[in-house]
Amino acid sequence: MQLAVDAASYTPGEADALRRSMAAWKRRGGLEPHREKLLAGMLKNGFSREYGEHLFEQIKGFGDYGFPESHAASFALADSDLLLPSMPQHLMPGIDRLGLALRSFPVPLPTPPVRVVQAWPPRLDSDPAHRWVRQTIKQVCDVAM
Repeated sequence: MQLAVDAASYTPGEADALRRSMAAWKRRGGLEPHREKLLAGMLKNGFSREYGEHLFEQIKGFGDYGFPESHAASFALADSDLLLPSMPQHLMPGIDRLGLALRSFPVPLPTPPVRVVQAWPPRLDSDPAHRWVRQTIKQVCDVAM
């Protein structure tokens, strides 16, 4: 929902309406009214129509799967021993300091490199907090590469 606020200038109330529409879009077709509003807002904020259409299709796809099954699955997974995250070895000391009962193992096969891409609305280019987050992500990813 924050994406709709940041990228398409939705109000928090409009973003909540989008969230509710995602949960029931197949039953009522509730996402279609958001298509043009989302695209118009994104165009106004400097995003291409093609990117907006792609994003809308992702939102639609998430609505198809994301509610409520993913919420239930995430809570069940977090309380199980099935969670196997993959992360660079240099991040493990920080994870260890959290005091969680986690064990790490080297991946027993070659793994392809992961391409990390950041995207944000142009209006956030000079936002100090946003710049800090982007730089921090870049620093962490640069060490991992």
